[in-house]
Amino acid sequence: MKTAQQEPPQKVICISYVPLLWATEPMKNYSKDITTLSKKLIKAVEEAPTPTACLWANHNDRMTPCFVIERAKAVVDHLLAWTENQPGEWFRLCVEKAKDHYHVVLFPNLMKSKDRFSVQWVMIHEEIIPENAHHEFVFRPLHFRSKNLGMIEGVHLSDESMVGFVDVKDMSNDLTKIPDPTFIGPFKTNGNDELAKCAREYLKSADLRDGRAE
Repeated sequence: MKTAQQEPPQKVICISYVPLLWATEPMKNYSKDITTLSKKLIKAVEEAPTPTACLWANHNDRMTPCFVIERAKAVVDHLLAWTENQPGEWFRLCVEKAKDHYHVVLFPNLMKSKDRFSVQWVMIHEEIIPENAHHEFVFRPLHFRSKNLGMIEGVHLSDESMVGFVDVKDMSNDLTKIPDPTFIGPFKTNGNDELAKCAREYLKSADLRDGRAE
């Protein structure tokens, strides 16, 4: 409950999409350093499932990316619940080619997360976040980075695409026997709007952090 002594926050941390992380209470009065977050939350972000491979399947006569990931069914179920069964409204699918590798990422719409966060904040803290408040986002996209260019040169995405999910445990060494993926979507692909630019900046930062920047 809000008390007379409390002031509206000038800095807030917005929890956006993290695979298998269910809703957490909107937090206030944290510093910019993520290490001030709860150990439980940090562990959830660090240990969230991440794609270990990306297969390209012919789905409805279109080349479609399929993430190979641990606990694939749980990841899909959580993603659908987190997006209120509208995954295409909450994510952008970006495929970005670099000199010697490529990225496939489902990147969350942080502004939609911010809007939902603001509503939750009012419900829990009974106050409105000031328009000039500084927002820090905690999120972890579904992101695969290849070791080489592979077959990406021959892939041409349409303006929208589904995304498939395959569980690691269902894979075998025989790549001619790939299990049927679970497809969700469709998602808008790439683009030049702010969401796409934000996704590309994230990928550039990932390459820079890991010493693979061009």
